[in-house]
Amino acid sequence: MKKKMLYERLKREAGGGASLSELQAEIDKEGRLLTEVEREEAWLYAWALRKYQERLLLGSAQEEKQGYGDASDAGAE
Repeated sequence: MKKKMLYERLKREAGGGASLSELQAEIDKEGRLLTEVEREEAWLYAWALRKYQERLLLGSAQEEKQGYGDASDAGAE
């Protein structure tokens, strides 16, 4: 149960823009309640969340660069 709650918290924090070091700090708070393997799993999950967020940001920036961003920039009424 603790592991599920940690993963939910990591996902929420990553969605809010937390850095990998901030996510690591969240994992460290639960450190003594997790096994070594569980800590490593949580770190990999946090890393994957950050990579996902980076791709979202890069994709959004790329769309904006190509003119797929806000319709108000295109002169839409």
